[in-house]
Amino acid sequence: MKILPTETLSMLSGLNEKNLPELASIETPVTTRAPGGVTTTGWLVTRTSPCRVSPAGGTSEERLLADQLREVATFVVVFPASFSVKPDERIVVTGATAKVPWTKRLAVIGMTGPRTNEVMRKVLCSNVEFA
Repeated sequence: MKILPTETLSMLSGLNEKNLPELASIETPVTTRAPGGVTTTGWLVTRTSPCRVSPAGGTSEERLLADQLREVATFVVVFPASFSVKPDERIVVTGATAKVPWTKRLAVIGMTGPRTNEVMRKVLCSNVEFA
């Protein structure tokens, strides 16, 4: 694979960053221990980034979650190339379609990068409901 010149990568990264209309809040798990030894996990917003979210293709599927059949869809969230998300984090994306606001709460499934010619970071997510 041919390695692109730095100027070309910078130009392509800049074009990608101009096309990130939504905002992602990255939530990191925080575990606390109560005096009785019981631990609980909460979520703390640790950073935000512009992003773009789109369906990963195909159709949603039904999964059995907590003894209930639920529809689960897969999405791709695109970030600037320098942005990183960990598998144990979750993403809350806010945006608007035709001036109607919406929010998607997504669990991280996997991600690409870093790569030599990377101009965007792609994160594969699922809309599974959080506990």
